Amino acid sequence: MKIAADAAFLVFIAGIGGITLELARPGYVLPGVLGAGAALAGSYLLCVGSNQPAGLAIALCLAGLLLAAEWWSPVRAVSGVAAMLVLFVAFWLFSNVHAGMLLAGTSALGSAILYLVSQARRARQNKAV
Repeated sequence: MKIAADAAFLVFIAGIGGITLELARPGYVLPGVLGAGAALAGSYLLCVGSNQPAGLAIALCLAGLLLAAEWWSPVRAVSGVAAMLVLFVAFWLFSNVHAGMLLAGTSALGSAILYLVSQARRARQNKAV
């Protein structure tokens, strides 16, 4: 079954959003499980349809590490913005996803991640001891 690169990109973005939602608001199992499945399926479909699957896989791993650094780093927004830039450039160079879809998807995902991380940090700071 062949799937369009734009659809695979949307599945990947939705998966990352689900994982981020699970990390920001732990306790709900469904967003994390569905997000992990969608992120894996989307990244697999993007790598299969890519002209440089190894380059795309390396960029996805780098973006994942940068998102993890954003989650636990005391510096705000630097790693998250870098991860979104890595995703945009990697998909632009190594896949057949349209530039408008890339810009909209990475912007929306970056905004959602930065919002959820800020909410999680605020909740951690206001936690009753």
